[in-house]
Formats: sequence, structure tokens, C-alpha cells
Amino acid sequence: MERTRQMKSMWGRVFVMMLGAVILTISSSQAAGFAIPGVGVRARSMGGAFRGLANDWSAASYNPAGLAFMKSSELNISLGTYTPGLSYTPNLMANGYDMGFKDGQKRYPLEEIFPIPSFAGIAVPSEAKGWVWGAAIFWPHDVNYSWDLFRAPLGYNNDYEFAKKNFRTDLDVLDLHPVVARKINENLSVGAGLSLTVGDLDYRRVLFIKNPLGASYDYYPYDHFLGDFELNGKGFAVGGNAGILWRISENLSLGVSGQTPITIPLKGTSNLAMAWPKNTALANPPRAVVVGSDTLTSDNFFSGNYREGFSKQSGDRCPFNLDLHLPAQFGAGVAWTASDRLTLAFDVAATFWSAVDRWDIALENGGLNTRVGMLESVQIPFGWKDQIRISGGAEYAAKENLMLRCGLYYDGSAAPDSTFGPSFPDVGSMIGLTLGGSYTVSGHLELSAAQELGFYSKRNVGSTGTGVGQTVYPGEYSALRSETLLSMSYWF
Repeated sequence: MERTRQMKSMWGRVFVMMLGAVILTISSSQAAGFAIPGVGVRARSMGGAFRGLANDWSAASYNPAGLAFMKSSELNISLGTYTPGLSYTPNLMANGYDMGFKDGQKRYPLEEIFPIPSFAGIAVPSEAKGWVWGAAIFWPHDVNYSWDLFRAPLGYNNDYEFAKKNFRTDLDVLDLHPVVARKINENLSVGAGLSLTVGDLDYRRVLFIKNPLGASYDYYPYDHFLGDFELNGKGFAVGGNAGILWRISENLSLGVSGQTPITIPLKGTSNLAMAWPKNTALANPPRAVVVGSDTLTSDNFFSGNYREGFSKQSGDRCPFNLDLHLPAQFGAGVAWTASDRLTLAFDVAATFWSAVDRWDIALENGGLNTRVGMLESVQIPFGWKDQIRISGGAEYAAKENLMLRCGLYYDGSAAPDSTFGPSFPDVGSMIGLTLGGSYTVSGHLELSAAQELGFYSKRNVGSTGTGVGQTVYPGEYSALRSETLLSMSYWF
């Protein structure tokens, strides 16, 4: 007995030291990126503090080892519906000049409600001698923002009509997750899962193509020509996660789990429509300008009346490829059954967002023809930082068939000001508050619900000079994220 107490004490100290090491090594990190706050209504209603508890289907994501201690098989369907509550007031004047953004006007995403479902089936065969297996389908990463932010600057006078959704990011990452867990003994289990990951990206933005013609053709607002750039691509990759769960006693359990990094090779088609300005004086008569090995004429780029039927825009398309990097994650958690009715949980998790340094969109077959040169690639800088998330939650049995839950978590921001923009508006440090509960019908059917609010601090991004409108989008950002979660589980 004395030896058992000593072992528990030793492992308890090791666990505390491990948590401390995680906090110390990334305490200056920031967070969130394009990950959703978590999966599973029960886990989410406890603030995501679930690695040490991990006793329903969502353990497949948080800590697959916990599945080995499930007493019944489970089928689950869940739905989360969230509104980002996001606003952006642009301030993109460059050197005192209007770049075409709707400065000073508070803008909101054009789409405000987004559903995220999940599905799972976990089998606990009585004859399997400690083995449990199953599969889940969930969306660990999701971005969906469409903005009406742009119109051609005054004086450009082009006839090209930019789409209302002139800045758009729709990134969906689906994880088909087969999982298996094994009980080593009555107190220890291990588990692992495969992340069969499908990525789908729709992306649109305005590009500013430098005018190479020189004086007197390159003065404002013609120092850059406007390109309407969009792409659509899909890809598939495999990753995985694994975990350990140790029940130190009847009332205390510790869990550790990690998710591998994943790189999804996205392939698809890119399009670029060039919007050329109207300026009769610069178009007529045309003047030849040598740019590199090409001889260009001014009326190719400034529309006027010199040529009948001159097209006021041009376009090109080509295949593209992009390696989409998804970060590794490591976390640890503890769960304590304080009484017959009350369970408390605490988690610390690190997400290594520094893997998302930039997107290098490689344009194939020579690239896109802008008519002032070939565009062979598009770089989107991120420079994100690793982050830490701290979560705590409680579960209280109000009645035999009624459970009440609450949670609190802190999440920082992975994105620095130097690359900040509306396409990936990881606004800032967030405090998340969750409330929820579940009701069991006839001992088999469980209905659960939760409400989550994410409180962000406002973020004011200042101009960094030449990158304005290309790598950074100055202005004021604010958000109040709200999500309603519903689920139905059948235990058998």
C-alpha cells in the first residue's frame, strides 16, 4: 500500500512538471489560427477540458485512450451552429492615397451563420477483452469569411465589376477518424486514431500588380493595376493522434495526447481577371515601352477610343498547387471526481501554429498572364506563432438523468499585426465561456445542448508601409463569437 502511494505521488509530480514545462516553453505563444474550438457537446460544454476525462465518442479527438474505459457502445450525431460576430473597419490609405478599400466603413461578413456537424460510432464489444474501436467524422479546421471590401479607387475609372464577395476564404478540413483503444490493466489504457484528412479551399482577393511602364504611365492611381484573383482546390493527406489515460485512483485520472502535423497537397484551378483603367490620354496615341524582352504599348493597358471594341479587361487561368500545413498539437489534462455528483477537469494544450508560416501558391504551366508579365506564384504570409490554450470545466449530476456542465478557457491569437487581414481574422486573445447540459431518456438516449460565447479583445492594426493591401490590412477588428451546440447519443 505504501509503495502504491509513493508511485502515485511520484507520477503526480511528473505530471505537474510536464504541465509546467508545456506552459513555460510556449507561454509567450499565441493561438486559435483557423481551428474550431473543439468537438463534442459534452467536451465543449466543459470548456474543452476533456483529455483527463475522455469518456464519450469525442475522446477520438481529445484522447483516444479514454475510449477503452467506455462501458457502452455509442452512436452520436452533433451539430454546432456559430456566428463569428465579426466586424472590420478598414483604414488602408497608402501614403495618403485611396487604394480602393471602403475606408472608415464598418464592414461585416456577408455570411453570418455556419453549421458544423459531426458523426460517430464507437463499439465496446463485451468479448473483445479490453479493445474498443470505432470511427468519427468531424471538422477540426474551418474558415468561412466573405467580405465586400473593395471598389476601384477614384480616378481609375475602369468598367470591370468586382464581385460582391471580393475577398473570400472558405477553407474546410474534414477528418474521417478511425480509432482504436486498448485497456492495458484496470487503471491504464492507450489509444490511437488515423486522421484521413480532406481539404477544400475557395479563396479570392484583389491583387495589386505593379505597373512596369514607367513615367508618365505609372502615377497614382496607375502605379498598380488591379487583378481579381481566385482559386479552388482540394487535397487529401493522412495523419494521426494517440494518447494515454491513467486512472491513478477511483477519483483521479490523468491524460496525455498528441496530434501529428499534417500537410495537405491542394491542387486545383486559379483564375485572374485584370481590370484595366480608362484613360483616353494615356491610351491615344499608343506608345511603345520596352519591359524586359517584351515591347508593350500603352493602349494595351489604358482603355480609350483608339481601338474600336477594345476589351476593358483580360483574363487567364492555370492549374495551381499549394501545401496546406496543419499544426501538430500536444496536450495534457486531469479529471477529479470531487463527489458522487461533481466532476472537475483541467487541460493545457499547445498548438504549433508556427508551421503555418506562409502559403506559396505555385501557378503551373508558366503561370498567369497579367499582360505586364507572367505571375508565377502568389505568396500569402502568415508568420503565425505557437499557442497555448488553458481550459477548465465542471460537470454536476443535478438528477439521475440530468447533467449540468460549464467551462471556461483562454485562447490567444496566432496572428501578428504584420500579416493580419480579414481573410484569416484571428482577432485576438479570447476568453471562452460555455454552459450546457444533457438529459437521458430511458437510460439509452441522451440529448445534449450547450451554448458557447467567445469574448475577444478589440484589435487595432496599424499600417506597415508597402505591404498595405498585400500582406497587412490595417483598421479596427472586433468579434464576439457565439455557438449553439446540439447532439443526440444512443447508448447500447
